[in-house]
Amino acid sequence: MFGARGGLTGVFAERLDRASVGRALRARRTFATTGERSFASLRLGDRWMGEVVQATSGDALDYRLLGDRGWESLRLFDGDRLVWERDLHRELGLSETKIRLRLGGARIKDRYRGAYWDGGITVTGAAVQRVEPFGFDHPEQGCWRRDATTVAIRTVTHGDSDGVELALSRLAGARIQVRLAIGTYVKVGNPLTPPPNPHAPEAVLDIDGDALLADADAGRVTRVLPGTELEVTVERVTEAPLPRDLAGRIPLADLALAPGREHPLFLTARQRDQSRIWTSALFLTP
Repeated sequence: MFGARGGLTGVFAERLDRASVGRALRARRTFATTGERSFASLRLGDRWMGEVVQATSGDALDYRLLGDRGWESLRLFDGDRLVWERDLHRELGLSETKIRLRLGGARIKDRYRGAYWDGGITVTGAAVQRVEPFGFDHPEQGCWRRDATTVAIRTVTHGDSDGVELALSRLAGARIQVRLAIGTYVKVGNPLTPPPNPHAPEAVLDIDGDALLADADAGRVTRVLPGTELEVTVERVTEAPLPRDLAGRIPLADLALAPGREHPLFLTARQRDQSRIWTSALFLTP
């Protein structure tokens, strides 16, 4: 991925020789990662991702994910339509004191698509006891304690996600403020002071900790901005370990797929460090 960590393509082959890998590529038994050596598979019985299959409403998809940082989000898409998902933070139980600020996306679909974030998150009514960064790709990207109540952040996203997890003394009664300037790629001028993004020059969130606690289903506030998946999220996260080996079954009856036409179904997942993975599509006709 240009501007981020790069990427890897994986193949599901019978053997690790030239002919077998070539057959797997032509059969589209492939997956892609943001540079990590993780693994994902999607199949319907003995028919694997990349194949064209016929199915009945009683069939089910099987998936498996292998990683090293713990899987937090799993989504199944029918083309560009989200049809199924799992939120492992919510399944394992959201923390009463731990929150995360997550920045993600890009300004545009172009080589110079980077969104340059500069600002911070301020917490009042509670003590910030611990700060843990994640997703930063270069040494010049990062976060630091500006003062007793504010954690500053400066980073660039090119479609990936960066952010910080904050352990608070309490969330009840706390007030959370996010102030972020969003800049653009500097072609002419000082790269340390990028010009503002004309479509979304800033992101501002004011959040009540009690409201996050009251939202038992999601526990998050997201500001969607003009751009390509450009958004800012403040959310509660789990304190439990996230699974590194994740497998399951998705009944087709739960997906409400229109009969008689082909559906390109593919899986995408995200680990806690914001690394991602995608499978090839399984072209399914119910």
